[in-house]
Amino acid sequence: MIRILLRGYRFISHLHVRLFASLMRFVTKSNFFSNAFYNERRNHLSKTYLTVELEHNNYFTIDHGPFIGMKYIYDKSIWFDPIYAIAQKKLGVYEQENLNFISSRKWQLFIDIGGGTGYYSVGMLQANLCEYAIIFESEVSYHDKIIKNFNINQVSNKLYKICNEAIAQEIILEIDKKIDPNGLDSILLCDIEGYENVLFQSNFLNQLASRKIILIIEVHPHLFFIHGEHKSFLGNLQDFFEVVALPTMNRDFTDKFMFAPEVTDRWLFASENRSEGCQLLCVPK
Repeated sequence: MIRILLRGYRFISHLHVRLFASLMRFVTKSNFFSNAFYNERRNHLSKTYLTVELEHNNYFTIDHGPFIGMKYIYDKSIWFDPIYAIAQKKLGVYEQENLNFISSRKWQLFIDIGGGTGYYSVGMLQANLCEYAIIFESEVSYHDKIIKNFNINQVSNKLYKICNEAIAQEIILEIDKKIDPNGLDSILLCDIEGYENVLFQSNFLNQLASRKIILIIEVHPHLFFIHGEHKSFLGNLQDFFEVVALPTMNRDFTDKFMFAPEVTDRWLFASENRSEGCQLLCVPK
């Protein structure tokens, strides 16, 4: 009887191990489960890093990068500012491909299409990287948050203008009020979640190129199935601009990530889960 029970136990144990191994293989090969584990770990690291400051303030201060010293109000209801994005902004590694290029010199005019709550516009003015900023944000409820971020950084309201939805001719009208006729001193940053093909039609692109405005456009190829065609969009761009994809850049882990001693955690934390080449740099021909 004891031998039978032992054999039964061994069989069940062996079956349990095999089932567990099969489950783990399924989990690691499943995008859904892998992303869930990945995001949970990244969020845990971010909360660990931010907890002390956010317990005392409703804002955080950026510690590294070109926007160092900038204060940014944290609002957990903002869907595009999850806790890990806030931590990446604090460390100066958020969308570093964009950040490094737009901060490489001082611009006369910075145009921010899809400005959100003002991270880029406030940072550019606070760091004296542009003389004037025009922000287009279709979600009117965010306008007050943009103003609060400007105010907390003591940026004068004479240095920026907040507009509603980005419409091509309105963008051109606003640009023409401020642009230097010599050109090559203005940059436009755009992130409008897949509507790039709707906004950047040939006539609009021609007007931007004739004003010698450099563009950085975040593209979402998977959303073009809903809002337009990826190939026609790129074709329109290439008619007027030299277009290159900003390469994904290495993040500097030397002195920023001591709260995450494991190298794998540092890479995990810094990753934005973006596909290669989703940031397009467009220089007028």
